[in-house]
Amino acid sequence: MAERRLSVVEGGGAARSHEASGESEVTLVERDEFGDLRAEVMKKLTMPEVSVDRCRLVTQSYKETEGQPMIIRRAKAFHKVLSEIGLTIEPWQLVVGNFATAPFETSIYPEYAAAWILDEMEQLATRRGDKFLVSEDAKGELVEIIPYWAGKTVEEAVNNMLPGSVRTAEMESLISSAVKNEGIGQFLPDYEKVLRTGFRGIAKRIAEAKEKSDPTRGDYLKRTLFYDAALICCDAVRIYAQRYAALAKDLASKAKSQRKKDLLKIAEICERVPEHPARSFLEALQSFWFTHILMSVASAGQGITVGRFDQYMYPYYTEDLDDGGLTREEAKRWLKSCWVNFNQILTFYPEKTALIWAGYPIAQQPEIGGVKSDGTDATNDLSHLILEVEAEVSLHQPDLGVIYHRNMADDFLLKACQVLPLGGKPKFFNYDVSIMQLLGKGATLQEARRDCAYVGCVEPNLVGKSWGPNNCGFVNLAKCLELALNNGSSLQSGADVGPRTGDPEALSSFDKLMAALKEQIRFAVAQHMILNHAIEIAHRELMPLPFESLMVEGCIEKGMDLTAGGAYLNKPAIEGVGLANVADSLMAVKKFVFDERSITMGELHDALRTNFEGQEILRQKLIHGAPKYGNDVDEVDFLAREIAMFYSDEVAQYVSPRGVTYCAGLYSVSAHAGTGMGVGATPDGSKAGEPLSDGVSPTQGVCENGPTAVIRSVCKIDHGAVPNGTLLNMKFPSGIMDDERKLRKFGHLLRTFMDLGGYHVQFNVVDTATLIAAQEHPEDYPELLVRVAAYVALFTQLPRELQDDIIRRSELAV
Repeated sequence: MAERRLSVVEGGGAARSHEASGESEVTLVERDEFGDLRAEVMKKLTMPEVSVDRCRLVTQSYKETEGQPMIIRRAKAFHKVLSEIGLTIEPWQLVVGNFATAPFETSIYPEYAAAWILDEMEQLATRRGDKFLVSEDAKGELVEIIPYWAGKTVEEAVNNMLPGSVRTAEMESLISSAVKNEGIGQFLPDYEKVLRTGFRGIAKRIAEAKEKSDPTRGDYLKRTLFYDAALICCDAVRIYAQRYAALAKDLASKAKSQRKKDLLKIAEICERVPEHPARSFLEALQSFWFTHILMSVASAGQGITVGRFDQYMYPYYTEDLDDGGLTREEAKRWLKSCWVNFNQILTFYPEKTALIWAGYPIAQQPEIGGVKSDGTDATNDLSHLILEVEAEVSLHQPDLGVIYHRNMADDFLLKACQVLPLGGKPKFFNYDVSIMQLLGKGATLQEARRDCAYVGCVEPNLVGKSWGPNNCGFVNLAKCLELALNNGSSLQSGADVGPRTGDPEALSSFDKLMAALKEQIRFAVAQHMILNHAIEIAHRELMPLPFESLMVEGCIEKGMDLTAGGAYLNKPAIEGVGLANVADSLMAVKKFVFDERSITMGELHDALRTNFEGQEILRQKLIHGAPKYGNDVDEVDFLAREIAMFYSDEVAQYVSPRGVTYCAGLYSVSAHAGTGMGVGATPDGSKAGEPLSDGVSPTQGVCENGPTAVIRSVCKIDHGAVPNGTLLNMKFPSGIMDDERKLRKFGHLLRTFMDLGGYHVQFNVVDTATLIAAQEHPEDYPELLVRVAAYVALFTQLPRELQDDIIRRSELAV
């Protein structure tokens, strides 16, 4: 296997090309050392196996606890899984703990949705979305297990609450949500609390809160149930770690040399953490991983986010290095094991959902850099070491975020940029804009400055204090425009979806078209809110989160879990998809129908209704004749800004069943491809079913004026006024940073984006020709990683629609 090398100065020196500077270099990636494991992991990730163990144990527990309060049932199910699920320690593992029985298997969560498993079981290995292998034994067992869940799942509870208008909006891709049939996740746990106090300390705090509870209060019984469930969860974690300690000892008795030494160290560590406070970097690393992986075992939620890993782990790291208990290379060895572990957590969705969320978008990124509470640069040697580990491991998980601020040193920024060609990581956040967004979510200025980090894809929030859900789902803005241009009806199905806002030819001015579009957006947001409310109620009643609630301030104090509103800061959010398609379409209609009058509204409507059949000249006129967002043309850029701000303001008017207001984001994960399948032809020249634009990125392939024009267009949107975050994808050819001059130009471009008020940006650094070749000959590109959205995936594993989307993105140059 060919080597892939990255040259930097180790531990924080300025990143330079060796030839240009004459400085010594270190080779971070030695493929002969790590390549075999990488290849093995990537092979398993192309067809992960479905494990039935968790599904079986949860079902048994539910049968044993029927009639008991649901929060107790959830805690007891968690306890049973951790006490009885099979354990494995792989030869490469130093940091232990698995998502399923063995690494790179997926678990089933029938509590959320179950019927689809039997319906799709025979097609899981061949479907268009993420593929899975199910053994014949597993199929036989699932046939016995799944019928128990009929009438008991979150999905069924939600659907039973929904009016017909919402069901139609879902069916027609106007709105969508994955948390109907999966866990919620999407928060920043307080890992530092676990490292500092251990679960024994947390249990003590729970017992004290329970003891102080006033039995005369009306919420006393609910509080007591929460505390009892939380204590069951603490005990479950203790048992799980002790089981791993015993397994490591048993394996050590049969091992030799270095592996025997490692296994005995693993046993020693697991006997202590996470029950007790961590005393060393290795204990802190294992304590963190147990906490992180077990939150996914409990609820399978996306976006359970690592947060500022280089900050809360650094004291343990530097103390061990200072007293000689650990070397930098040994720390790296254990970190690499943890980095491989992140790839275990795999989403398991029905095919329709898997097409919207393709490539296992778990979004659990560690974040590095940023500022300290006193405003000074927070970058440290662990920040640099993490970049080196990322370069060496180079798998699709974990995603990695860099928190940018204007005083960030060039050496660290450029070192982060140098890692980008290896797999599209890291992504970059603007700390200054985040502060404004957090103020919009209800945080104080002091809290925002001290506790700012990022959930899942791009959502700013407070570490250990906040819960959303931060991504309740998506509103399809392009579908809203389709409805506005077709009097509320779907072009593809003919179904009546939105309100009657006027026949196309009755839209006699651009202002009337804008009014119709805004009315359709209002309607879509309202339908999504009804869906959100049903989802929130169903999760609160059926899926309380006693274990996750221990990781967020407010829950123990209130005696209330997250789904009931226990978090200190609650702010649910929904995201808008297809912004650039809408802006480009509006610009085309304004120019050709209302300004030049070279196309009538009737002609345009006929072309859209027939998907441009026999109308290629008109289609090319729409594509090439009107300005496009992303080229620094004010007229179209301000249309994007107007729709973005209208959508954000509209979402903010609603209040959830927990009594908190919503906020908006503008990003799509991979939903721009999946939801695009439900959109007809649009006036920007797009045909029916094509992927929509993603986040606040320009429409694929329209950028003609280079990357500076892209960032100037994007920065005309007020990112601080979109509290749940925005997302910009940019694609560059592979040679963009192959010498020092190019690297520094790239760094200047990134700083300029941030200085102009951009919030978040992420990159693919890969030639379009390579992507096309990989699509045609996937067997030749088994390790090609690409940035899909706010996550990275294996390119050859993605559905063709999503591959086409990435190929079509404009290839820019500095």
